[in-house]
Amino acid sequence: MFRPGVWTADLSTIAADRNDVVTAIAGTGLPDPTQLAGTFLDSLDGIEADPDDPTRFTAETDYASLLEVYGQDVETVARSAAAGIAQLSGMALEPLAALYLDVYAGAPIALEIVIIDGTLSSIDATTDLSSIWGRLAEESAALGLDVADSERAEFQASTNDGVLIVQSLTTFEFDDTIEVVAPTDVDEDRTEELGEFLAQVFGN
Repeated sequence: MFRPGVWTADLSTIAADRNDVVTAIAGTGLPDPTQLAGTFLDSLDGIEADPDDPTRFTAETDYASLLEVYGQDVETVARSAAAGIAQLSGMALEPLAALYLDVYAGAPIALEIVIIDGTLSSIDATTDLSSIWGRLAEESAALGLDVADSERAEFQASTNDGVLIVQSLTTFEFDDTIEVVAPTDVDEDRTEELGEFLAQVFGN
């Protein structure tokens, strides 16, 4: 499923919530800006208003908590990220997903939030998830990486110094004029592959 290309999938044949499907594929769900404005202010600890700009706020939390504030299922996000690595490496999905969950829960994230007229306008977020790579190297045997010792050492060398900094600026705007036009010359259907991937993510 992760090979390059433009493809289609028939979601009507896949027994999963549409927002969960979007989360599994894209890593993020479908947020509601008005609902999120109240959720952010109520759910984040240590949120501070900018004394010079009443629309701006700063906060610190962890990556897992931010995903929850977004209304996302953290386990689904972690399993989605882990499923791709599991398919490519042959590692076991369950312990790999648990590793991702643990990293998400322990990764601090700094936020700059803008709320205008009660609606979430933007979120500027930065977090360091680099510890994933070190733990993949350290725990590769327990994660089911079944390779020769020389290949395991090569894998550890390639991941130990890995860096994964996630920086995002998300803006929220209501625009009813946007139209998404699907390409008409796509003839590759990956419905079956997507269904298998989602079955791994959702554990069914």
